[in-house]
Amino acid sequence: MIVGDRQLFIDITITLPHTAGLFCSQHEGKALMKKQLILLLLTLAFGVQSAICAELDIIYWSDLHSQNTPGVVNIDDQAVSVGGVPRLAGMLKAMAPDENRTLIINAGNDFTGTPVSSITKGASQIDILNKLGIDIFVPGAHEFDHGWKSLKKVSKQADFSILLANVQDTAAGTTLFPPYELFHKNGIDVAVIGIISPVFRFSIFREGILGLQMNDILTEAASFVKTFKDSADILVAVTNVGWLGDSLLAENRGDFDLIIGGSNDTAYVSPRIVNDVLIVQAGSHSRNIGWLSLEVDTNANRISRHDGSVIELKEGVVEPDEKLASHVAKLEKKYTKKLNRSIGKLAIDWNIERRQPCNLAQWVTGVMLKSVPVANLAMINNGSLKKGLPAGNITERDIWEIFPMESPMVVIQLTGRELIHIVSRQLKNPPEYCTWQGLHVISDDGKTTSIKVNGYKVHDLDEFSIVTTGFVWENLAYYTGIRANPKRRPCIYLPVSVREMLIETIEKERVVSKPLDNRWDVN
Repeated sequence: MIVGDRQLFIDITITLPHTAGLFCSQHEGKALMKKQLILLLLTLAFGVQSAICAELDIIYWSDLHSQNTPGVVNIDDQAVSVGGVPRLAGMLKAMAPDENRTLIINAGNDFTGTPVSSITKGASQIDILNKLGIDIFVPGAHEFDHGWKSLKKVSKQADFSILLANVQDTAAGTTLFPPYELFHKNGIDVAVIGIISPVFRFSIFREGILGLQMNDILTEAASFVKTFKDSADILVAVTNVGWLGDSLLAENRGDFDLIIGGSNDTAYVSPRIVNDVLIVQAGSHSRNIGWLSLEVDTNANRISRHDGSVIELKEGVVEPDEKLASHVAKLEKKYTKKLNRSIGKLAIDWNIERRQPCNLAQWVTGVMLKSVPVANLAMINNGSLKKGLPAGNITERDIWEIFPMESPMVVIQLTGRELIHIVSRQLKNPPEYCTWQGLHVISDDGKTTSIKVNGYKVHDLDEFSIVTTGFVWENLAYYTGIRANPKRRPCIYLPVSVREMLIETIEKERVVSKPLDNRWDVN
């Protein structure tokens, strides 16, 4: 049954007296039928105890990291082309979404990962999202890589809603972007809030967030629920907080009907349910697109049925959109053509691991230490390296994609006591693994038996110079447990970026080979 623009599913069961003549007179049977017909009409007219349901489709993805062109992954021991926004657009076209009943949502981290985004400071991604025709975008940490003022500037070109509830412009006294919005689809009132993890500030340069205040997620969520609980049919959170943050939000705010998450490389093949809240996520790097079909009971203000899947955008699954493919090619040619030049050869695969040793991070710290002769040690956080690389040709573009952040090298001072503390902290459960060059550690069953710098045992009163990145320096307490405090701990910025130094080293060496070593012998 259709009423206005709303499709109604009304579950009413009545027993018509088709056998009334066996138990009553014909007149009594007709009277009973008349009463039941009146009851049916009243039910239809006033919706008494009836479920009035409408359908809503949601298409979603996140963490694209400017992977506008296809990437290559290993599937069943075969190299397979996956992703790229032309395929994503092709799948959107194949799905043929009805804009009257569909929301298209991006849960953030679209910036940073390939050179075109870094060079344009994210403007390329806003342009592409406009062409994809999305409805909602929630910024992730990497949207702030060039600072919040730059984000605000490029966002002026957006043809879609940008929502963010828990980041406030302290000078203006308002949230950086609108905190939430009410969307009307197929007769359904959908209230949507945007949320980012407060720890995103540890993923970018401090200068990029000066003038911002991070508000408590649960407080903002409670305010949102209070505002829309009685007026909206369903409450949706679009988040960039990772699985743990999504599950904690669901546990504490069971009022939400749906959470569409980001900041996680894992795709949920089917929706997960925590505290009766649906949680979905499509993975990263344009490899997948998520689809969710909902039936919403607009009388009870709840999701009465759901179905969904995550579709992998592999070669052959869908035809890429030719128009968007041409546009992406023009962007690449305009901004990054010169980066395709070969700068050397890689003799062994570079592997990257966020929470354990890897040979790429070891090679990078080796280059940094060699480039600064006055330093005793070099250190980086593994998370600053964004991709590995198979053996073969190395292009300048590869180094941009491995290290996309604009980070200078800096030299800082640490005492022996501080270094011992940092080692102890990292051996327990650090927020992120850090790789060191020149520091050899032996530990067995949680007990450190030896800490040496270039072969010499470390003592409390020793002083060491460490070359690291400007990003680590600005977030020193997060990565090491030691406060930066520029007044007591001098820092020297070097006139060269990490990326420039890596490119220069490869051009000089021509052939690079770096197997994993056991500089940290930990059992």
